[in-house]
Amino acid sequence: MKSLNGIKNSIMPTEKHEFGIGYHCFVPLTINNEKVINHFILFCDNTGLLIKYNEQNKSFDYQKLPICPALNDFTIYSFVYLYDFIFLFGGMNSITQERAKLVYKYSMKDKTWNQCKITLPMEIYLSFAILSNDDTNVHIISGFGANCEIQKMH
Repeated sequence: MKSLNGIKNSIMPTEKHEFGIGYHCFVPLTINNEKVINHFILFCDNTGLLIKYNEQNKSFDYQKLPICPALNDFTIYSFVYLYDFIFLFGGMNSITQERAKLVYKYSMKDKTWNQCKITLPMEIYLSFAILSNDDTNVHIISGFGANCEIQKMH
C-alpha cells in the first residue's frame, strides 16, 4: 500500500482518550439532505469535529463542534444519521460507568443538540444501530445492558 504523500494537517485535534479514537460516530455532513463533498462529522467521547478535506491542497481543516453536555465523557453509543440529523442511542460514561437509555439528536445544520422524547426500553451500550431501507425504523442490535449482560433483543 502506498503511503499518503503531501497530506497537510493530518493530525486531528482531539481530546485525549484512553483508547484513542474508537467507538465513535463518523458520518458525512449533510445539509438539506445532500451530502457535502469531503466534509465529515466525528463525535468521540468529548471530541466533536467537522473535518473538511481539500483535494487540491491535500489538506485537512478541523472545526470544533459542540458536545452534548449530557453526554460528557460518554462513549460506545450507537448512532444513525438521517436527513440533517445524527441520532445517538444509549452509551456508557467512560469515567463513572453509568449507562444510558436516552436518545439524543444533533442537527448538522444548526449545530445543536436536543434530547428526544423517545427513550430506549433499557440502558444499553456497545450496540449497533441501522436504519431500515425505507428510513422509517431504527434497528438497535445486541450490546450490553445495565448489568453487563449481553442483550438478545433488538
